[in-house]
Amino acid sequence: MSVEALTELENKIEQLVQGYQNAKAEADHLRKEVEGKQNSESELHSQIEQLNNEINTLKSEVNSRQEKLDTAAGKVQDILNKIESVN
Repeated sequence: MSVEALTELENKIEQLVQGYQNAKAEADHLRKEVEGKQNSESELHSQIEQLNNEINTLKSEVNSRQEKLDTAAGKVQDILNKIESVN
């Protein structure tokens, strides 16, 4: 083989190696980006679950308070009925 052919072959090999290294670096970058997004997604799911639990707790508290208000309203109505019957 001539020197020119060997030099051309060497250049092509260097280009292939550089292309491989660039592709590998891009793959590593994308892999890290995906991992970061997966971690963010997991955190968001955890936050959603926590917020849903808080919503359920608040709903229970609202229902409990409504029951107490209904009971109190019934007692007030009973008192008003007794007052009206006395008059």
